[in-house]
Amino acid sequence: MKVIGFYIISALFMTSVLMGSSAAEEVVIVKKFDAHNLRFENIKMKLEIKTHTAKGIEVKVFTPDVKEKYIGFEMSGDELVVEQLKTASIGNISVISQSTGNGGGRSVVSIGNQTTIIEGNNVVVSHNSSQARPRMEISIPVGTSLTLNNFKGKAMIGNTEGAFNMNGSGKVVAGNLNKVELEISKNAKVEINQVKQLLKVDASGNSKLHLQQGNVENLQVSVTGNSRVKYGGHAHKASLSVTDNGKLFVASVDERRNSTISRNGRLTIGNW
Repeated sequence: MKVIGFYIISALFMTSVLMGSSAAEEVVIVKKFDAHNLRFENIKMKLEIKTHTAKGIEVKVFTPDVKEKYIGFEMSGDELVVEQLKTASIGNISVISQSTGNGGGRSVVSIGNQTTIIEGNNVVVSHNSSQARPRMEISIPVGTSLTLNNFKGKAMIGNTEGAFNMNGSGKVVAGNLNKVELEISKNAKVEINQVKQLLKVDASGNSKLHLQQGNVENLQVSVTGNSRVKYGGHAHKASLSVTDNGKLFVASVDERRNSTISRNGRLTIGNW
């Protein structure tokens, strides 16, 4: 790739644009921010989050068209807020929001200056079916706090060793994290290798959560619907609730403060 674009340098960020020699190749927009916390809003695309030894946060946006603004950036104190503005675009037609359910969903499409609601799922706006979809690669220092709000995409997260908060129905695979708070629903699927401190989970719908290992002081888990939660680690104190057809497995607990099981819910604690 070669640099064909521009640089904008300030106290907050630096931007560059890279593009391959062919117009059919995706464009890479690189932004650097002096931030200590990172929050994503309304993301439906693919994310890859890894750690680096440099200061600040680096974001690479891979996009099929540099003229289209798929992603918005805003600094709020020492937190970088990254928001997805639309999922696809061609000409004056843009997909603003998109339902990805199995049926009965609604998608919002902008045509010119008019906004239209379309009944249905997985709306695609493209003149080229092989055109790459927007995605992001993010590099953060170890210990950076990470939040995914209304997350419906896919994320690969490395060993950040920082706090992690998520709500939504996306798919996440993560390494070693510190404090973890999750509110997952619908068909969300989350896999985390290790949790070190607080673990708080609210799982509903058909969501699935698998935590390989950990040693936390406080464990709080609520499982409803057809959700499945498995924690292969240890908790000193635990508050557990399972209802409907939910299933919860916890490998080891020292002190069970309270537990609630109703309907067809199933709770299994390995050392009890």
